[in-house]
Amino acid sequence: MIRTLLLFCSLLCSLLSFYSFAGSDQGTYIKDERYKVGDDIRWAVPDFADQDWKAVFDGLPKEQTVYWIRSHVMVDPQASPAPMGIYTTAFGSYELYWDGQLIDKSGVVGIDQASEIPGPIVNISRVPDEAYTAGEHIMSMRISSFHSQDIARETYFGQYLASYERLQFKRYKKNLPPIMILGGLLIIALYFLQLYWIYARDKPFLMFSLLCFAVSALLMTESYKGLFGYTYDWHIFRLTLVSFWTGLVAVLLPLFLLYQFELPFKKRLTLAAALIMLSINTWVPGYDFSAEIMFVVTFIWALIIALYAWRKHKQGAMLTVLGLLVVVLTKVLVPYGFQDSLFFPSFGILILCVLTTLTQRMKVTQQERNEALVNSAQLEIMLLKKNIQPHFILNTLTSIEQWIEEEPQTAVKFIDALADEFKVMNAMADQKQVPLAQELDLCRSHLQIMSYRKDMQFELATINTNPELLIPPAIIHTLIENALTHNIYLQGTIKMTLTQSTVEQGICLELTAPLNLPKNLPNKEPNTLDNQSNGTGLKYIRSRLEESYPGLWDLQEQQTEAHWITKIIFKDLIGGKVK
Repeated sequence: MIRTLLLFCSLLCSLLSFYSFAGSDQGTYIKDERYKVGDDIRWAVPDFADQDWKAVFDGLPKEQTVYWIRSHVMVDPQASPAPMGIYTTAFGSYELYWDGQLIDKSGVVGIDQASEIPGPIVNISRVPDEAYTAGEHIMSMRISSFHSQDIARETYFGQYLASYERLQFKRYKKNLPPIMILGGLLIIALYFLQLYWIYARDKPFLMFSLLCFAVSALLMTESYKGLFGYTYDWHIFRLTLVSFWTGLVAVLLPLFLLYQFELPFKKRLTLAAALIMLSINTWVPGYDFSAEIMFVVTFIWALIIALYAWRKHKQGAMLTVLGLLVVVLTKVLVPYGFQDSLFFPSFGILILCVLTTLTQRMKVTQQERNEALVNSAQLEIMLLKKNIQPHFILNTLTSIEQWIEEEPQTAVKFIDALADEFKVMNAMADQKQVPLAQELDLCRSHLQIMSYRKDMQFELATINTNPELLIPPAIIHTLIENALTHNIYLQGTIKMTLTQSTVEQGICLELTAPLNLPKNLPNKEPNTLDNQSNGTGLKYIRSRLEESYPGLWDLQEQQTEAHWITKIIFKDLIGGKVK
């Protein structure tokens, strides 16, 4: 436990070391950002009086128009040396002036939508070295917003000064960890998708693959702005994509944990999560704020699920809890820089923790698969041995020898019936499940053989049976063998009945056989169950049922005054398939 806590602390400290706050260099800061609607080149002049202009903090113009922003920049003698850069993100095309001198452009400012050419949503401008001196400076922007959407026009603006080299480097440094994580996420997503389709149809593998794909899509959408950029008229489209991928991640994360730890109410909880995320995205104002709320809700929810799984002693739950705690505590310790700088690195740590638990799950799955293969091979051998038992072969050959001498035609018919049974048995020997129709063919072939051997008539009637129902091979055949072995039928026609019905648990197959026990065996009381029988035949049936429907079956035996009734119930089965 101490080693786990030390690992957790080291991961959290390493993650926080990546964090750096984006702001102005020491000694240089912007104050009194003001704007005015209109267009007058004199507003770029440093000594122009802008005291009556509106504060940018109170919101930019609501309408599509041309307006100016004037900012007072203070540079003290201890400020960072030139060259300096201006980082600007604006919802419009603009011209940038420093003390009345035009130093940069972003797009083409226009007087209407036709004349305006949208500029990049993010731009880094260089301040002329000779213009960057100690004292107060005026930074002016002439902006047109005719390609902007109403939803972000008033609030989307940001600007700060820093070393020009630092800004250029920071642009790529900020996106380097996410891009590194992106490559790993895509490889993991593709790997687990292949595992699901090729190796094992394990739902957690599929959910984890989809989760990694969704996080990769969110990461690419978030990083595209800093790496490649785009004109500002595409910004709302990108924010819409970010909201969609965020909501999808917020739904897939708890869904994956529900499947990973095999917890109940998956569909209900997933539907509830989807409705909550849709409500947040619809009613919470602001793209960034709604995304943050979705992340907070889903990580708290996921942490509750993981803690519940830990309490239930589910494998891998503790490691998942630690990964989620890294994300949650990072959000608590760095609330303002989390979404921009630390979400993807912290989520990468969570992915590593979950990857470890899935690797452990794969190991267990492989062990179970190997055991199942061994068990399946043993069952196939047992199935073949059932029809080549020495006493059965000996009695059969004796009967054939007698008929060849006395009734050659009967001998031929008997051999044909025997061949039919062996043919059907051989066809299903390596199958884990066979259609009920094939099983009935085997049973009728066996009853025909026994009819010749006993010189009686054995029949099998069916009621409401579905020929396509998949069942383990030779389980009805084994029940019929038990009925013939443990009863003494002397004459007449012996009719057995197989009935299929739907019960509360699923589907029930009921075999009814006439009861005529040997006189030296005590009769059991009517209406009693015999679930404790451990004969070879019942062991085979139970093993086959557990192989095909692990934990989803029940075998019941009941004796009445005239019949022996055996019921096989396939739980959670509809139309021959598991729900």
